[in-house]
Amino acid sequence: MTSKEKRVSTNKKSKSTKNLEEDHVRVAIRVRPFNSREKRKGTKLCVAMKDRSSCTVWNKEKQKKKTFKFDYCYWSTNNEGSGFVTQSDIFADLGHLYVDNAFKGYNSSVFAYGQTGSGKTYTMLGTAKNPGLIPRGCEEIFRRIEQDYSDNIQIEIEASYLEVYMDQIFDLLADPDEVKKKKKSSKKYVLQYIAYSVYPCTQYKYTQYIGDRN
Repeated sequence: MTSKEKRVSTNKKSKSTKNLEEDHVRVAIRVRPFNSREKRKGTKLCVAMKDRSSCTVWNKEKQKKKTFKFDYCYWSTNNEGSGFVTQSDIFADLGHLYVDNAFKGYNSSVFAYGQTGSGKTYTMLGTAKNPGLIPRGCEEIFRRIEQDYSDNIQIEIEASYLEVYMDQIFDLLADPDEVKKKKKSSKKYVLQYIAYSVYPCTQYKYTQYIGDRN
């Protein structure tokens, strides 16, 4: 192999490595406010965030602290001070990533993990006044379609709403009585998958209403 061939090979390898570095999983954590039960118990905060990429946990028993690094660290314990992170802030960091990938033709996933009561539903769905990642992402998709695509282009968007409960998957867009019956039963059911067409935006909101009801 000549020196020129070696340089070409090295350049190709660097380009491939660069692509791998750009397309990777991003990990974020969020610290929620104390709930009413925690306030009654006088729970003390054991987490601190000095910036948007590090989280320090204090172990009272061992009298030690340990700092962890993440792509994003969100401080949402109280709205006092400049470090408070809102639903809008989180969407600005994470939401546009999966929306951009969708328009590029790639699959994207946002996976919320944590124990019951840790704030997963609020971050993902939010409330009517403070919507989460999913409704904000859907609104952004519809906004881009109306802004960037002409009327002579046919666009179809489908949405499904599934729940994993007791090691089974339930379709929350199915009949609500059927969903409740299957959850109470010990039998194993085969998932009957339903996908609703949700374009325009008003149909998406109705679809979310059905899923939330179940």
